[in-house]
Amino acid sequence: MANSTTVNPQITDSVDQVNIYNLGIAPIFSLDQLYVGISTALVNAAHNATSSQQHMNMLAQAVTAMGATTIYANVKSVSPIS
Repeated sequence: MANSTTVNPQITDSVDQVNIYNLGIAPIFSLDQLYVGISTALVNAAHNATSSQQHMNMLAQAVTAMGATTIYANVKSVSPIS
C-alpha cells in the first residue's frame, strides 16, 4: 500500500497498480514490435526473391524465343537439297 497522503489511499493504490502493470508489460510489447519487424523483413525478402525469379524466367523465355527464331531463320535460308 502507498504511503499516507491527503489523497484517498484507494486512488494511490490504483495508480501504483497501473504503473506496475505498465512496467511489467513493456518488455512484452517491445519484443512484439521486434517480432513484427523481423517477420515483415522476412516476408519482403521472400517476395523480392520470388519476383526476381519470375523476372529471370521471363527473360530466359524471351532469349530462348529469339534464339530459336534466329536459328530457324538461318536454317530456312539454307536449302539442304542442292
